[in-house]
Amino acid sequence: MKQEYMKRLQVPEAKYRAKPFWAWNGRLEEKELHYQIDIMKEMGFGGFFMHSRTGLSTEYMGKEWFKFIRSCAIYGYNRGLEAWLYDEDRWPSGTCGGLVTEKRENRMRFISEYASDEAANACPDVERIVARYALRKDAEGKLLDCREVSRRGEVPKGWEYAVYAEELMHCTDFYNGAAYLDTMNGDAVEEYLCATHDRYADECGDLLGKELVGIFTDEPHRGEIFNGFGIVNENQFNMMPYTGKAFTAFREKYGREVCIPLIYYGRSGNSLNEEAAAYIDVLDDLFTKNFAEKYRDRCERYGIIFTGHILHEDELGAQTAMSGSMMRFYEYMNYPGIDNLTAHNPCYWAAIQCASVARQMGKPFVLSELYGCTGWDTSLREYKRIGDWQALFGINLRCPHLSWYTMEGEAKRDYPSSILHQNAWYRDWKFIEDYFARIGMILSEGERQADLLVIHPVEQMWKMVRKGWMWSLSAQTEEAKRLNEQFIEQCLALISSCCEFDYGDEELLAKYAEVGQDDKGAYLRVGKVLYRTVMRAEWQMVRESTARLLARFQAAGGKVISSIPQLSSERILAAPKHVATALRRWGGEDWLFLLNLSETEPTEGDVVLCSALCGHYAEEWDMVSFEPRGARSLSGLRFEAGEMRIFRLSREQLPAAAEPEGEQIALPDKMDYELSEPNVLVLDRAKCFVDGQLQFGGEAKEVLRLDRALRERFGLAYRGGEMVQPWFAEKYGKKETKFFGKVRLIYEFYSDIECEAELAAEYENVSCNGIKAEQTSKRWVDCCYHVYRIDVCQGRNEIAMEIEYGASSNIEAVFLLGMFGVSPTALKIVSLPDKLATDEIGAQGFPFYSGAIRYKTGISCGRIKIKLENLHAVSLHAGSGKNEKMIAFPPYLGYTETGDELILTVYFTRRNTFGPFHLRNQPAESYGPFSFVSEGNDWTDDYVRIPQGFACKIYKI
Repeated sequence: MKQEYMKRLQVPEAKYRAKPFWAWNGRLEEKELHYQIDIMKEMGFGGFFMHSRTGLSTEYMGKEWFKFIRSCAIYGYNRGLEAWLYDEDRWPSGTCGGLVTEKRENRMRFISEYASDEAANACPDVERIVARYALRKDAEGKLLDCREVSRRGEVPKGWEYAVYAEELMHCTDFYNGAAYLDTMNGDAVEEYLCATHDRYADECGDLLGKELVGIFTDEPHRGEIFNGFGIVNENQFNMMPYTGKAFTAFREKYGREVCIPLIYYGRSGNSLNEEAAAYIDVLDDLFTKNFAEKYRDRCERYGIIFTGHILHEDELGAQTAMSGSMMRFYEYMNYPGIDNLTAHNPCYWAAIQCASVARQMGKPFVLSELYGCTGWDTSLREYKRIGDWQALFGINLRCPHLSWYTMEGEAKRDYPSSILHQNAWYRDWKFIEDYFARIGMILSEGERQADLLVIHPVEQMWKMVRKGWMWSLSAQTEEAKRLNEQFIEQCLALISSCCEFDYGDEELLAKYAEVGQDDKGAYLRVGKVLYRTVMRAEWQMVRESTARLLARFQAAGGKVISSIPQLSSERILAAPKHVATALRRWGGEDWLFLLNLSETEPTEGDVVLCSALCGHYAEEWDMVSFEPRGARSLSGLRFEAGEMRIFRLSREQLPAAAEPEGEQIALPDKMDYELSEPNVLVLDRAKCFVDGQLQFGGEAKEVLRLDRALRERFGLAYRGGEMVQPWFAEKYGKKETKFFGKVRLIYEFYSDIECEAELAAEYENVSCNGIKAEQTSKRWVDCCYHVYRIDVCQGRNEIAMEIEYGASSNIEAVFLLGMFGVSPTALKIVSLPDKLATDEIGAQGFPFYSGAIRYKTGISCGRIKIKLENLHAVSLHAGSGKNEKMIAFPPYLGYTETGDELILTVYFTRRNTFGPFHLRNQPAESYGPFSFVSEGNDWTDDYVRIPQGFACKIYKI
């Protein structure tokens, strides 16, 4: 391989490295901001998105805000990092922290159906009654007939009366007392762009396009259609999106007046709702013209890159419900993107459809906001697995969610974990960044052998829409469910066939597709990409213009197919079960990417290459350590669950892979060890006194439940991600300054030993056993924690703190730190064990520990092979210094040279320290995929504490 290509892979440039959401969620200080930029550089990141989040105290878009934006952009630029803007206070983008939508005329609006004039007029969010109808329905609830009336008295007997009103989105604290933007209203969008982009140009114009690279827009949408997602209006399931020019635009495009009841119910005898589809089409036009196009033009004016994602890409139903066609919007973005929440959300089609538009429109990067809602226990292996499938399907700009400025108060419940210095393993993240930058370079720049275009069926889903078709984001009707299933089945089948393909959006086809011929035969060009085969599924309906296009393509000799068996065989012919493939020509050589998509099942089998690659030798590469593993046969390959294997294909004979077994050496049952940080005892239950009076029957309550109980008592709103932002409350006089009493909290624990210790807490005025604690200058995990020195006595101990309790008060857990052990079954300090086994560390005195442990094996001198059998942790480092090998990914194998002694350093997650009671705050009775509140310190319950440890085999070779 050419030397210049190898050099680029060795140290990939910043543009292929991730840029995390950097959550500005507290009172910002320049010194801390610069410190965290240095940490991001150390972690291998390529830049950062400066993103206002829940808890921000520094005024958004105020004087200090711009000072810090400028400072971080310049400091990051000088450190070789890209600084990016984010266009909103929290999300979704469009309100400028609610300041733009204080005006009623700028707020998102709907057509809302009521059964009477009285009901409509009783709603404070109703602006006016738009129309009144008499409806006659069949047994299925579809329209037999409808006629417009002026009052109820005109409704014929046996018919129903329906009132259609223009209704504003109800205001909430999440929008700082306002609502979301009418994104289909050009004037409203213009006010938003003036309040955001133009302000950045005024304050930071000299940096735009250089130190400030671009801007991220997050979850803009045109409003929910009959699904109730994201709004709290009482009539939410009877509402469809609307803007003042919607009906006029409908008449101009379709040459007739819109029939509102048909959109709601569909026509009797017809399973398809053509009126709903036409209305959604018009709304999509208005959304892209008035938001996407205006936004793009503003970015072009200021020389910045337009990236981000819109709301919700997961399935056809969700796409239809919130925006219509995702792919239409991507046309206007410089770097289009998606959002992929949780660890177990394999929406391959979302990445493929976004990457398809990027390729067709010649856009170099495709973004994914990923890792949100994955939790404190997420390992490097999981981060890599999630990123691998997205990279394979076109993602080359990763935006990790989330890196916190601070964990103070509610900030620590903002969809953790924090991918920054708060995790003990943060330096290992550089391995992730080097890896993804390397494969991103090859996958992005390499020539892609893919000539299949698949017609995207989202417009067919538009015809399934009617009232009751969806609840939240879940399809409710059988026809909508089946179309979703067919779409997903088609995508998975194509992937299983080892076929790379692009989607074609019908509107983009109408705008950009052309049929032609060259020396290879007929082609269908969409923008910059030529396709030789087009797939229209057997079950798929298309618009007339698409049908005519396919007919022209066939007439020119092009191939139109309806099923996978009709595909050409000139591709990778076969791969083992669950294995997805990608092939790139890069650096003059072919690179083969093979990924086991199963999260749980290993797989094995043969990989069969197409005829053009027959006779090639396959050299496997470890792109984490950037080392060749030697030539391997592609027959009988084994893949661990979620494992990616990468091969360089060459016609030259390559040295065979060498895997010496060596002599196995048994690890001692127990070993000497060192801790990277003090052990921790989590104190998350407290007794509460208000003005000296013991509360709640003297029971020690879990801190979040205690806080909620106090807020209920004093009539205060709950803390949470939906609350009014602190900066807004302070600036606009909404900050509650009243104190409701002096709250004293008592956290109790026991100890078998006397010892010196430290306490990490967000409180001031801390005492231990009646003695005021001395604050130190130390830092523990996060800038929000004060660290106090305390003396622990044998027997019962209590930590006490007092606060004047008000709306902005935070009641949180505290953390006892020291060189002691912790009982796994009681709230008690014990002596540290002399030695440790590699088994579960919680049972050995570390039930809440989340740093690293260095195990001293006593094994010395020589070359060592380490094979991990299990790793209930983040990573294992074998050896020390330049010979240290990090092992975190399948096949869990590493080699190192030892000098005096083999040291095994294991990094653990913060899950047992900060989760689950430090996840997002919800009512104590509410348990869901993103929201948990613990039952307290019940150490026998794995829901509260997960086991951590490892097992490995050691060989001398």
